[in-house]
Amino acid sequence: GGENAPPEIIYDSLVILGTRVMEVYYGDPNLNKLPRFADALNTFAANNPELNVYSMVIPKAAAFYLDKSPSYKQFAGRTLNDLKNLDKLYSDQVQAINIYDILMAHKNEDIYMRTDHHWSSLGAYYAVKQFASDLGLPFQDISTYSKNVREGYRGTLYAWTNYHDVVKNNPEDFVTYVPKATYTYETYDQSFKNPRKRDSFFHKVGDNAVSSWYLTFIGGDAYSVKIKSNACSNGRKLLIVKDSYGNALVPYLLYSFEEIYVVDAREFQIHLDTFTEQQGITDVLFVFALVGMVMGSVSAIRQNDIRRMVAFSSVAQIGYIYMGIGMGTDAGMM
Repeated sequence: GGENAPPEIIYDSLVILGTRVMEVYYGDPNLNKLPRFADALNTFAANNPELNVYSMVIPKAAAFYLDKSPSYKQFAGRTLNDLKNLDKLYSDQVQAINIYDILMAHKNEDIYMRTDHHWSSLGAYYAVKQFASDLGLPFQDISTYSKNVREGYRGTLYAWTNYHDVVKNNPEDFVTYVPKATYTYETYDQSFKNPRKRDSFFHKVGDNAVSSWYLTFIGGDAYSVKIKSNACSNGRKLLIVKDSYGNALVPYLLYSFEEIYVVDAREFQIHLDTFTEQQGITDVLFVFALVGMVMGSVSAIRQNDIRRMVAFSSVAQIGYIYMGIGMGTDAGMM
């Protein structure tokens, strides 16, 4: 884009800035939604004092690139403002993992997709690096991973911009980083039944489904998964409760935890208190895009039975599709 601001195109609720498509994040300046999220985590932590509970809230790309938008730059600071407000709302039993600063430090790298509403594998790497550092856990530098590149990626925002020429003419690389560590990987259904052993937590998504390549990470949101690492034996078992952003974190955690469980908050049907006890979980990491909680998709975590999530999901559906918390299926992604 040279020294000048890149050309801007407004499309619906999206901003196309140069070759990057972004959703505008307007924030929660009146604190209507964020306290509900914090309250949910505080309640969970209070009910499970034996667990280490963490919250990693993921900004949208707009947090780092909207400042160049002539029309929307006044909203660029809303993310940081909301994250600071959220941190004040957690009890002492919930540890906030601040990933904003490390992402900001690397904003000139490809930490977010330009054509998809998700972050990239590299963005997720920096987030786990911060998490492991905060917890004092072992972590492997990205240079030890094998880098896989698929060219010609046009993500979810291609359809959302009605196949705009800017996206069409500026595809990006879809990059994954494969750890050298060995592990076993099983997928389960939403009730943690019907285990299926798989070779890799990178699922094969065909060239004919280019816009769905983000489903490469643990196959999207349809499963709950269990991973046993052969590179770590510290006795720590991590449960990740997440939306689709959390999927990309998994490859980087094999050196920090012995076992990793991942459940989708919108799909999972077992009470979290029960599940953590059954599996001997030591650490629980809640991973949600900031925009999701403001749109109400996590308003049910605090319900006694996480199944209530499903009742809320119809309300959240509009939020998912409009604001882009991917449902993890082709239909939801479109």
